[in-house]
Amino acid sequence: MVGPAVRPNRISLIAVKNALIQRRAPLGDWSYPGVDSALLERLYRARGVKSDELDYRAQRLLPVGSLKGIAEGAHLVSDAIMSGATVAVVADFDNDGASAAAVVMSALRRFGAQDCFYLVPDRITMGYGLSPLLVDMAAENGAELIITVDNGISAHEAGRHANEMGMCLVITDHHDCPDQLPCADAIINPKQPECGFESKNLAGVGVAFYLMLAVQRALSGAGWFEGSPPSLTDLLMFVALGTIGDMVPLDYNNRILVELGLRQIRLGRAPPGLSALMEVAGIEAQRITAEDCAFRLVSRVNAAGRLESARQGIDCLLSDSDDEAKALAAALDEVNKRRRDAQAEMVAAVEDTLPPPTGVSLVVFNSEWHQGLIGLVCGRLKDRWSRPTIAFTQAGEGTLKGSCRSIPGFHIRDAIALVSQRLPGTVIAHGGHAAASGLTIKASDLEAFQAEFEAVAARSIPPTDLAGRVDTDGELSPEELNLETAKLLTESGPWGQGFPAPQFEGSFKVLKADLIGTDATHVRYEVEAHGLRLKVLDFGGFERLHPPGRVLNMVYRPSVNVWKGRTSMDLHVVAMTE
Repeated sequence: MVGPAVRPNRISLIAVKNALIQRRAPLGDWSYPGVDSALLERLYRARGVKSDELDYRAQRLLPVGSLKGIAEGAHLVSDAIMSGATVAVVADFDNDGASAAAVVMSALRRFGAQDCFYLVPDRITMGYGLSPLLVDMAAENGAELIITVDNGISAHEAGRHANEMGMCLVITDHHDCPDQLPCADAIINPKQPECGFESKNLAGVGVAFYLMLAVQRALSGAGWFEGSPPSLTDLLMFVALGTIGDMVPLDYNNRILVELGLRQIRLGRAPPGLSALMEVAGIEAQRITAEDCAFRLVSRVNAAGRLESARQGIDCLLSDSDDEAKALAAALDEVNKRRRDAQAEMVAAVEDTLPPPTGVSLVVFNSEWHQGLIGLVCGRLKDRWSRPTIAFTQAGEGTLKGSCRSIPGFHIRDAIALVSQRLPGTVIAHGGHAAASGLTIKASDLEAFQAEFEAVAARSIPPTDLAGRVDTDGELSPEELNLETAKLLTESGPWGQGFPAPQFEGSFKVLKADLIGTDATHVRYEVEAHGLRLKVLDFGGFERLHPPGRVLNMVYRPSVNVWKGRTSMDLHVVAMTE
């Protein structure tokens, strides 16, 4: 259904609806030498993890040379550095792009690049990725080599323009590839045809990091460095931030990258910008987890690219001055607060006006929505209604810009490509992943697009996929419901997309219930189960507040809570059922 234009009139939160609870089934019968926890063995087995995939040493990373095009790219970049050529890094405006820009800019400077700078497009006025305009901007600043990070795989026009101007172009990207690749001197993307890299799940920052490793080797082989080459190990902190933030599946290789990056932070090696971001986010470096990155750091870096300029986030990550870093981090924190308020109003507006969807997909439009926030609204609607969702807003010149989010099993980028084939000329541009994508369409074709997208989705999605399933790891025994288990689970990650954090189901009797939080939208319960008194936190659960005496049937995650030097366990609500 195409929603009408609506105006925000209140701030509210989407409550977690009743969910179809399903326990994860064991995917293997492996043994785990060195793992002395039956609970961890159960969790690893349910995620299909073999014992040799718990070794997170750098030596276990997939080989750099197995990425197609990386030798050519490293040769071009190293030659540019040794010849003193000017290098432009063209980044995307999200957290992955910002992190990738920080990796490449930091590495180039360490390698001795005499003149390097970065460019990032304005989300509203320039759109996504490398464009002819950005090529011209790079040329005006003297660039002879352009390196894209987290973009470029669909930049056909820009690639031709760079070639015509005699500029060298190296593309690093991780998005799905079009049928025809753009004109470039080197393309590094694990998803391109005939690439032998075993993992197709690298984030843009991961691809960029691999290229810098290859450049380091090329320069060493050419005798460029006096003594040992500069280390890139600390740049894994940016790799972890970008990989977590882009929500790529945490396969074994990505888990190594993330864990190595988090270890660097825990060892106190974070640069000033990252340290300042952690300070405003209230994160203790020694205890940082992948979840902290996902919910407290990524949002602040992303906010700049959504509402203002992504340069704020990149400059903060690259800052080597404590005072500058603190000022930039404080500015990002303020932008993120504005983002949070605007997002809440947009979501509330949809809640107030949109009836439950009758089809298997959801397409909504609001001419007043901010282009930088439609992806967040789209994600919230997808979570609420368990349907592939597209949110559109005005983009000017008779076009609409849309952000797409999908449910498991439905490849939304391919679905849009199919709609584009069936309705020629309707889709002006599109690209992305199976789970998330973006597109631009003609405003006059919105209803036709919605009808065809629904038809494509209806042929692909069985009704059972619309139930909003929540997977659990079963129940915890009374002996496992304790702080030691919460610590064990925290330390056994990194958990994330494709390697989900453990969550359990159980029934608990309410002893006490209080509304908490600055806006009184969270609920803190004291509950009892198996003779144990426990604390439960239900974030945004004010709409389903349960009184004392009520039994909560819920899915939850054990969490370690540190407050004023005291450590305890909380249970965080994921979903509730009747």
